[in-house]
Amino acid sequence: MANKIIYLRWGERYTDQHVSKLYDKVKANCSVDFDFTTLEHVHNGPDFDNMAEAQKWTFKGTQDPESSITDNPNQEYVREDAGGMAHWRKYHMFMRDTEVFNQDDTLLYLDLDTLITGDLAYFFDCDMSKPWIARSWQFNEDNMWQRLYNLRSCPYYNSSVLLWKPGQCLPVYDELKHDPWNAISTYGSNDNWLFHRFGPHTYSEEHRNFFNYWEKSKVVSDSRYLAKDTIIHTLAGLTMHEKNELCLQ
Repeated sequence: MANKIIYLRWGERYTDQHVSKLYDKVKANCSVDFDFTTLEHVHNGPDFDNMAEAQKWTFKGTQDPESSITDNPNQEYVREDAGGMAHWRKYHMFMRDTEVFNQDDTLLYLDLDTLITGDLAYFFDCDMSKPWIARSWQFNEDNMWQRLYNLRSCPYYNSSVLLWKPGQCLPVYDELKHDPWNAISTYGSNDNWLFHRFGPHTYSEEHRNFFNYWEKSKVVSDSRYLAKDTIIHTLAGLTMHEKNELCLQ
């Protein structure tokens, strides 16, 4: 049994410096033993190639198709309408995790632009009967996620932080594999797709409320919710320039 802290890296958006900085933050803020590892090698195989082809042919924007926000205000399409699901590669972690890790391992995934402000040991003491995901609590304001549920720009989930046991999230990968062209052409970003397919109001009883999520102050994506007990501050919604000013310090 081991605690694994995982990151992913593809393309040119993130560098060795991002990996080094994240490792330094993890090492300084985890009071239990852990292994820091990447799952880059999962990005291969015919399913992956099919999804990459869908991304290539359905993305209509002018920005980096892996950007989850609109970097250029003058571009023709905003992210939500551009097709090409940003960050779909994350779900390939779930395809081979049982090949790479032991069944008793606990896997904590962190985006490379994650800010860590508290002890990560908290996550390795969670009830693992279900996988965990960060929640975008800001979209709870005025029932925003409910009012905008038919739109793609208000995801209930934030996959910058994920916690699971090997094999536990295979249904997520299988769902994407079932109809990748529809998913990648329709939802704009992976969190929007995940919210619709595994959230509280999905059509599938089997997938409904698939994830647990942490209380509002523990994992924060909106600075309004920062508190003394905040452990992770994600940088969802910022441009790469804004992220780098924070995460590369």
